[in-house]
Amino acid sequence: MMNTKFYLYDADGSDREIYLDEIGEKSIGERQILWINILGRDESEIRSIIEKLPIENVPIQSLLETKERPKLEKFEKFYRFFIIGVNKDFQKIPIDFLVGENFVVTVQNEKKDFFKEFRDRKEGESQLGNLDTESFVSALLDLQIVGYFRAVEIFEKQIDELDEKILRKEVDYEQFLKQIVSLRSKVSKLRRWLLPHRDVFYPLTRPDFFPLGNKDTIDQLKSITTHFENAVDSIESSRETLLGLFDLYATKSNKNMNDLIQRLTFITVLLGSMGVIAGILGMNFKEDFFESPTGFWWAVGLMFFFSSSLMIIARWRKWI
Repeated sequence: MMNTKFYLYDADGSDREIYLDEIGEKSIGERQILWINILGRDESEIRSIIEKLPIENVPIQSLLETKERPKLEKFEKFYRFFIIGVNKDFQKIPIDFLVGENFVVTVQNEKKDFFKEFRDRKEGESQLGNLDTESFVSALLDLQIVGYFRAVEIFEKQIDELDEKILRKEVDYEQFLKQIVSLRSKVSKLRRWLLPHRDVFYPLTRPDFFPLGNKDTIDQLKSITTHFENAVDSIESSRETLLGLFDLYATKSNKNMNDLIQRLTFITVLLGSMGVIAGILGMNFKEDFFESPTGFWWAVGLMFFFSSSLMIIARWRKWI
């Protein structure tokens, strides 16, 4: 079983990795927690592991399914729930939990262990054996929620980069639309994956789900639920920020259009003014000025003076 790891956390001894043959009904003490972390959803491997645990009627087929909605199921001696984690590449990671007295089984279909960070933090004398299984599960669930916060952090960084690009320079409409579609897809995935977890977190905090659970355990699960709600709020806030980019881009586009119209209007006035001068000078009246050999240069000079004056006024008024 190369893709399965067995960790025994002992409050009175050393935390260590064990093997399947060492697992039995009497092998887990009251101050110990056995964590079985299965990477891959091989049916025969899962069955051989479940047979070593003091539980019955395990929904094996549900453990093999990865497209279901996050949910929580309670059985006589254990409970099972399904969650969806997320990595930094915005890929979902389906994870199943089987939780019983002093043991936790997690099933993933990723070759890369989602809980590696948790294991690395808890190496050595972690005293996890002092915890009950609900507290242990809370720690793993907290890591799942942190994954969503990290994804939101990456998402918001991408929004800020696009926001700065819009403010600093012209953004091609097709390029902008492509980036917006990509960002909207990411935030929609996060929202779609996280929101259904209410069906898992809320029941875990109900008094009837753990009738014998101590107050500290219930309070810890409630804090995880609060953390979950904060993650939902963070995603909703990022979604609103993304929608605000449309307004920013529209405002910038309107300003650019107004500037263009203003410039075109000024050019029209400028050319029209010179056209008026040229029209006046082209009238067929018998005046000495029209007969002057230097009249042409006077006309050009007048046009140059008039247009220069208009340019100075336009610059001063910030029309151009």
